[in-house]
Amino acid sequence: MVLLPIKPIVIKSSRPARETVKLCLRRSFLFLSFVCVLVVCVFGIDNLAFVDERKAGEKNDDAFDLMKNEKKDNDRGRRRPGFGLIDSVLRASTATTTKEEIMNEVEEMKYERPSDESSSEDSGGGAFGDIEEEEEEVGKEEDESAKEIDTPSTTTTMDEVKEKEEEKPIDVTTKEVEIKEEEQREQPAAASSVEREETKGEAPREEGDEREQRIAEDDLTPKSFVEFTAKDLEDVERFDYMMQKRDGSIGLSKNQCQEVKTYFQETLKPRYEDLKTNRIVIIDWSENYQNGIGDEMQHYQELFIIGVSTGRAAYVKTQKAECDGLGVSEGDEIENSKTYEDLARKCQFDLGDYFIGYGDVDWKWDKGKRRRAKKELFEEGDFEETVFTWSQKGAYIGDEQPERYKGGFYAEPDENSIVKTMEHPKFQAARVARIRIKTNFGHWCHPKPSDWGICLSYRWATNFENNFTSSKCGEACGVGSCFGTHMLMPRKHLKIAMLPAFEEMSRRGWKQIVGAHIRTGFADMSQVEPPTNVPRVVKQADLASVDELLATERTQRTYPEPKCPIKKDEHSVSWPRGSDDEDAGAGSAPLTLFLKCLADLMRDVRLKESDPLGLFFTTDSPAINAILHSPEALEVLRVNGTEVLSTVGSFGNVKFSNTGVCDDASDSCIASDPRSAWLKSMVDMTLLGETDVELLLYSSKFADAALMRSIKVKRGRVHFYEDTRITHQLIDPLVSRIQKPNPSEEDWKAWGLLWDNFGPSGERIDVKGSTLARKTSVA
Repeated sequence: MVLLPIKPIVIKSSRPARETVKLCLRRSFLFLSFVCVLVVCVFGIDNLAFVDERKAGEKNDDAFDLMKNEKKDNDRGRRRPGFGLIDSVLRASTATTTKEEIMNEVEEMKYERPSDESSSEDSGGGAFGDIEEEEEEVGKEEDESAKEIDTPSTTTTMDEVKEKEEEKPIDVTTKEVEIKEEEQREQPAAASSVEREETKGEAPREEGDEREQRIAEDDLTPKSFVEFTAKDLEDVERFDYMMQKRDGSIGLSKNQCQEVKTYFQETLKPRYEDLKTNRIVIIDWSENYQNGIGDEMQHYQELFIIGVSTGRAAYVKTQKAECDGLGVSEGDEIENSKTYEDLARKCQFDLGDYFIGYGDVDWKWDKGKRRRAKKELFEEGDFEETVFTWSQKGAYIGDEQPERYKGGFYAEPDENSIVKTMEHPKFQAARVARIRIKTNFGHWCHPKPSDWGICLSYRWATNFENNFTSSKCGEACGVGSCFGTHMLMPRKHLKIAMLPAFEEMSRRGWKQIVGAHIRTGFADMSQVEPPTNVPRVVKQADLASVDELLATERTQRTYPEPKCPIKKDEHSVSWPRGSDDEDAGAGSAPLTLFLKCLADLMRDVRLKESDPLGLFFTTDSPAINAILHSPEALEVLRVNGTEVLSTVGSFGNVKFSNTGVCDDASDSCIASDPRSAWLKSMVDMTLLGETDVELLLYSSKFADAALMRSIKVKRGRVHFYEDTRITHQLIDPLVSRIQKPNPSEEDWKAWGLLWDNFGPSGERIDVKGSTLARKTSVA
């Protein structure tokens, strides 16, 4: 199964043919139901054998809900054009399915969300709870909702009555007549408009052209997604319900991590509710070099811990000063960015856009928080903050750049920076204190004296030396585990984006899930335009071509023996495999061998042989994503297409704003919008945290980031080829060389081969990538 984003919803006067037939059947049944009820009421017939009033009532409720959800879906579609993963559905991916057939199915799914109905043989209850019980509860809620629509209160306003009348079923034939009449009424108005323009001596422009131009301009304008419709909020509630069911089914107690929950709820939340009493500290990380999420996940948590250790309401600031809003999290609407390119140039990834603390502890600093602080701390006067800069030379007051600063330091670089700052009189007097981090990009606790002050600050905050007991940030405070999980709870729009995958796992009855991650480095490659000057050697990437490429790479360096984390004896016969084995040697097929391990691992994690198999995999490569669903790969995995799940969208990374390439399945993908790639990355990372074990083809910290915000991965993370990074060894050096003047013919050949095997299918001139991708000098 593949997570496909739907196309932007365009308001039309007609629906797809199959959907129209479905609606006609439903409305015909509705009409017959009303007739039957009318007959019973008028003639007093109490025992009509063919009438079951209760069932008729339920069907009526279903029909009302269908129209209600239809309207909400359309409203939602108008609000979210081009932002594929948030408005996504799941469809099966097979070798014989064409793109047109898939998109036809997607178009149909827009009007009626798939149910979670599955037979007991298919699901067995699953790890997401009892599906029948879940549907029964949802059905009760829908019945209540329908009753509210049927019976307007005496205080209903005219607007509400009008809205509810619009939600009522309308006969299809009557609707078509009304549409034609409306079009006829518009024609004279359009004609008179043309006449008025002609009298002014100007060439008339057709109304349709104006509308098309306006729609095109709207598609190129970044949209904010900080408001939620009733349908969105229903999806959020459904996600929370399914998450609760899954936690219970895998034995996760409600009292798990109770100390951290209590700390967030009773200690931290009151600080953010009463800013005037508790005051603010901002840990400003925005000017530093931003790395991938595998590195930054640790930094976010460490900086937040240092902030809360001050006793103030602590915020982490990651976004650049020139960014006027990403329009992703509440209170951070887009203000001045007119194009996706503007957004990408001004802004960078911010983890706080996607996660919030437990109990709604919102630790992300943005302009919405600044407005609130101005109102509550300065009574709408000028916003004032005292800046404390931590540099590699030492800590000082002010925001001057370290290379130009000539004054004294209140703390040396190897002293406890946070303690020295808290002791400073200006910090104690400041209503808003901003601590500006100007060290290297991280890894502060490595033996580097220039960054040792931050390391000491973290150790002091967590009481690291005494096993984190009696820390300044609550019990069990530290990176990862319970604290990381509850610092990073998904925001509403991330829950909405993940819901289709959760629903699909539920339908398939997945209980134990294997997570796989293959980082090829293509996300880094996509910051440079595709090589249109190099013809494709591999017309269509497949398992064999990728095996050949990776096997060639293995000949350039020594690879360790592959590790497959099998525990049960019946599955460990073939593992471990040494370098002398036929399919593990230097000339073998690394990807195929990796899939063989996954095949055994899926069967190894099952508690019972009758439990369904489940594989969720992530990758930064459109080609690898397609290959894992191919018949060849499924044969190696010994599964069918319904036992494999992945996401599609914009393949990029969080390190850059100019990465992102759409694959063929992402019809509504906008690669120049960096938020698309960032959202897909966060969906993948969070879902990896719901698996039982994570297996990576090569070393990558992406899966480590998933572990730092999840306590559910029972078997942890395993690198199939330990300490082997194709990105560091092959991709990054080539990306650097290909951007220099006159790259060698050998580099161009290698660059083209990598695009062949990792990039999207088709001609490279047709690739949908970021318009900000760097240009190259054509050989």
